[in-house]
Amino acid sequence: MTSRLPHPLRNTLQRRLCLDGGLSTTLENLGADLSHGSLWSARLLRDNPDLIVRVHQSFLEAGADVIGSATYQCSLEKMMEEFGVEKPQAEQYIRLGVRLAKQAVSEYRRKSGRDAFVAAALGSYGAVLADGSEYRGNYGVSCGR
Repeated sequence: MTSRLPHPLRNTLQRRLCLDGGLSTTLENLGADLSHGSLWSARLLRDNPDLIVRVHQSFLEAGADVIGSATYQCSLEKMMEEFGVEKPQAEQYIRLGVRLAKQAVSEYRRKSGRDAFVAAALGSYGAVLADGSEYRGNYGVSCGR
């Protein structure tokens, strides 16, 4: 199956990859207050995007091959509600999450010569609810609904 992939990706998949982890915890350790609202680290897409890039870069410097965008808690509805924006601007914030991760990879590649990848972080429906239901699997919705 990997033979159909573009050359750089095919070679990369021949080895184990190290994924980043702990974005929210790391942001909080650097002073970010993620306790307001349900967007958690995605709130910083508006409030402090430079801090997100800084954390992505620290994960890369620690050896991560793949970094996830700061979009796990994102949904258009939540962003529109919490940021007070219309749908096009909410979409721009989600795109920004990916652009920031790509920026971190680009800067890291330029400095180190080592490549890395960006994965779009997509939370489950329960993650968007921000009530812990992604851990329980109980979303309060019937199968017929």
